[in-house]
Amino acid sequence: MTDSIDERLKQVESALQAMRSELFHRERVDAAMAEHREAAVRIVLASVIASLGWWGLDRKKFKALIASAAQKVPNYGPASVRHEVLYAEARKVLGKRD
Repeated sequence: MTDSIDERLKQVESALQAMRSELFHRERVDAAMAEHREAAVRIVLASVIASLGWWGLDRKKFKALIASAAQKVPNYGPASVRHEVLYAEARKVLGKRD
């Protein structure tokens, strides 16, 4: 009887360890994605500042800067979230609504 209890305890401990590991991994991925979102917003802000001239925002320059930044972003992994943020924030700057 104690063998089955010990076995069951080992299984529970193993399951708990797997859950802790999964939680730790998810937290790291979420943190990485948040950092990439923040970086994308900074890129948009820098592009706005670089595109400001005497007559306001140079839309063509702004679009070119955003397109250039988007080409440098990978299409997979946590960094790929930058595409979504670049697109959404650039549309806000340009005054386009969905």
